[in-house]
Formats: sequence, structure tokens, C-alpha cells
Amino acid sequence: MATAVLINLGVGVLFVLIGILASKVASHGRSIIVFFAMGSAMTAACMWILVVKWPVLLHEPIPRLWPLIGCMTAAGSVNALGQILTVLSMRHGHKGLSWAMVQSAMVISFLAGWAIFGDRIGLPGWFGVASILAAIGLLATSGKRREPETPPNTTWLLINLAALIIIGAAQTLMGIPSRWEGWTDVARIRIPISLTAGACVHTAFVTIRRHGIDPRTFKLSLAWVAVSFFSYLGTFTCLDLLAELDIAGVFFPTAIGVCIFGFSIYSKWRLHEHFNARSITGLALTLAGVALLAMA
Repeated sequence: MATAVLINLGVGVLFVLIGILASKVASHGRSIIVFFAMGSAMTAACMWILVVKWPVLLHEPIPRLWPLIGCMTAAGSVNALGQILTVLSMRHGHKGLSWAMVQSAMVISFLAGWAIFGDRIGLPGWFGVASILAAIGLLATSGKRREPETPPNTTWLLINLAALIIIGAAQTLMGIPSRWEGWTDVARIRIPISLTAGACVHTAFVTIRRHGIDPRTFKLSLAWVAVSFFSYLGTFTCLDLLAELDIAGVFFPTAIGVCIFGFSIYSKWRLHEHFNARSITGLALTLAGVALLAMA
């Protein structure tokens, strides 16, 4: 249990670092698609080389191989779209609020566990869901880019809502194999499949848009590879450990709570972004909501 808790908190910190790198790409006007294409492709390559158990993959039967390939391909592809939209939302508006809104997507995977997989949700869980939904409403009307009298940024809001829904769907798909009774990732191919699918989506966008590669984007992508490698390993390792304890549902609330809190501090003190009363209330409700979901 202690190991799972430490990994869970560590993944939350890594999520903060991913947000910081994404905000740097958005701030410098670099190609978001190139950043993700290079980063996801290099991370996928590292996973295939360093993580996959090739003797098992080549010579032993893999439980539920085709369902696993289908599930993780879908998860990686959908997550790639969500990543692109997340950074686009940061470019169009308040980065701290963008990150908090998008990370609230875990409420979708939480509700999917109840609606699709029959997870039980206690009273704290329902209060958590209500708190996060209220927070999304407050954050959605707080993301104004300049002065308080500036009209709401409709583009920013629509991109955020789309990213929220898409990433929520990706998180739901990622957690499905951990729910299979008696299943283990014997060849360690779950993460590489997901990352390869994401890299294909990013590369397709790069090809269509014909973006070039610049040194600054390449350096940021290298940093993203290091952070992503360990965040993905930590995510799926922790999901499996918590699934054995029948509390897999607490992973995303805990990691996301750390992530939102950490990135909000970065947004305030490093990016010097303004938080009004409504946005502060929204952030507080978000943190309260994820804490309640972790208790559910």
C-alpha cells in the first residue's frame, strides 16, 4: 500500500512537469503538433526497447492480446488528440485554469466506472462529482485572457471542454485492462502500444500541416520523453497495484489533485497569471472534489 501511495504521488508531480513543458510550448508559439509527434515517437521507441519483454512476446501466449491491442490503440489515439487540444487551450487563454479544467476530466472516467463497470460510489463520491462539475462551471467562466471586463473567450472554452471530454474517454480506456479478472501484462506491451498509437496520430497531423522542426521544440521534446517515460510506467504500475487492493479508482483523483495544485502554484508564481475570486473558488472546489473522489 505504501509503495502504491508513493508512486501515485510521484506520478502527480510528473504530471505537473508535463503541464509546465506544455505551457512552455504554448508560450513560445512553437508547433504543438511537432512537439508531441517527436516526444511521443521517442518515448514509444524507448518503451519498446527498454520495457517490453521480447522473449515472452515472441515465444509465449499473451492473454487477451487482441482486446489489449484494440483497447490501448484507442486509448493512445484519443489521448493524443486530447494532448493537442490541451496545449491549444493554453495558447488561447489562462494556462493555470486550462490545466485545472482539463485535468478535471477524471470525473468522466470515475462516472464511467459506475455507469459501465458497476463501481460503487458512496456519498463522498457523489459530493465529489458535484464539486468538480461546479468547479468546471466556475473555471469555464473565469478564463478571460486580459482585463476583468473582457468578454468570455469562447474559443478557449470550447477547446477546454472538448479536451476535457476526450481525455476523460482516454483515461477510461486506459484503465480497462486493469479490470480484467486475473489479467497481467506479461509482455509489458500495454504502454508501448498506447504510445505508438498516439505517435501515429501526432505524426499524421505533422504530415498534414507540414510543420518544420526547430531546435527549441526538439529540446523540449527530449525533456518530455524523460518525464513521460516515468509517468506512464508509474501510472500503469500504480493502477495494477491499486486494482489488487480493489481501490484502482483512487489513482486518478490523487494524481490529478497533486497535479492541479502544483501547476496552479507554477501558474501564479512563475507565469504571473491572475486568479480572481471565481477562479480561486473553482480551483478549491476542484481539489475538494478530487479528494472526495479518492475517498469514494
